[in-house]
Amino acid sequence: MQFDRRDAKLRHLYSGPRGDGPGRPKTYDGTVDVSDLSRFEPVDAGDADIALSSQVVNHPQVQARGMIVESEHPVAGKVQVVGVPVKLSETPGSVREPAPLLGQHTEEVLHEYLGMTDAEIAVLRQEGVIGTKR
Repeated sequence: MQFDRRDAKLRHLYSGPRGDGPGRPKTYDGTVDVSDLSRFEPVDAGDADIALSSQVVNHPQVQARGMIVESEHPVAGKVQVVGVPVKLSETPGSVREPAPLLGQHTEEVLHEYLGMTDAEIAVLRQEGVIGTKR
């Protein structure tokens, strides 16, 4: 079972030496009940809401910072992608290309970084080691 950060933190705070901390509220499935956080205020246990990706994308701060930008993808058409997270006044960045297609740069990498010839790459393709040419 996967837990959000709040649940993991509460599990840690409730656990005693044998995992049987006093007053450890449990839900029917054995996970920690996070409905009452007031008992953690005295120990300064920070917490935050967990947002769905749809909530993050539409959040006013994300919109104001231009963190979601539109990009033209050769197969998918117009898609929304994550923008440049670091905003530099002198050298602003931008999304210039869409995500590559599967195998789009295989030949380039094999040529430039591994020094393979066209004939060697053709053998890899013929043997099914790499995909068909796009």
